[in-house]
Amino acid sequence: MFGSFPLKGVVSVIDVIGSVDNFAVVPSAVLDDSQPNGYRVEQRLQVTLKSASDERTYTIDFRLSEGSEAPSEAQLGQWIESGELVQAFCLAVFSRPFVHREDKVYRSKGKEVQVADQTIAVDAFSTFSGVSMAPLVGGPALDEVVRRARAAYKLGQREYRAQRNAVRAQEAEARMLERVREMKARKDQEAAQAGATAEPAAANGRRRA
Repeated sequence: MFGSFPLKGVVSVIDVIGSVDNFAVVPSAVLDDSQPNGYRVEQRLQVTLKSASDERTYTIDFRLSEGSEAPSEAQLGQWIESGELVQAFCLAVFSRPFVHREDKVYRSKGKEVQVADQTIAVDAFSTFSGVSMAPLVGGPALDEVVRRARAAYKLGQREYRAQRNAVRAQEAEARMLERVREMKARKDQEAAQAGATAEPAAANGRRRA
C-alpha cells in the first residue's frame, strides 16, 4: 500500500505502508566518471516491506552515506518481531526487469516473450529510493517528513554536482598537461630549427675569413 504527495522541487514523496519482512546490507555499483574504472561501490540497506493492503513485497533501498536517515538494523529487527506497521518515505520508484527461472515459483506469471525458438517469462520488481522509515502510529508529522525528504533530495544534488566538478577538474588538468607537452615540443622544435640555421651561417663566416 502506498501513496504520494507533492513536494516543491521534487515530483513527489512516496509513502509505502506495510510490515518489515527482511533486510540486508548489500554492495551496489554507482556510475562515477571521477573514478578510474568509471564506478564506485556503495553499501546500501535494502528493506523488504510487505504491503499492508495486498501483502505484495516491495524493496526499499536506503543509502548509508553521511546524512542518511535509514533505520538501524536493531530497529528493523524489532519491527520484524512485532509485526508493527511502518511507513517508508521515498523519493522515487524504479522498475527492474528480470527473466523468470524455470526452477523457481513466482507470485505472478510475468509476460511471455518469444526469443528465437524459446518462450521466456519476463517480469519486473519495484525498488523504492528510501529517505526514512517510521511507525505508522505515532510517526513524524507530515511537515517533518517533507523537510527530511527535501534535505535528502538536496544532498543528492550536491553529491552529483561534486562528482561532476571532480570530473571537470580532472579533464581540465589533463588538457593543461597536454598543452604543456605541446608547448615543450614546439619549443624543442624551434630550438632545433635555430641550431640548424646557425650551423651554415657559422660555416660561411669561416670561409670568408
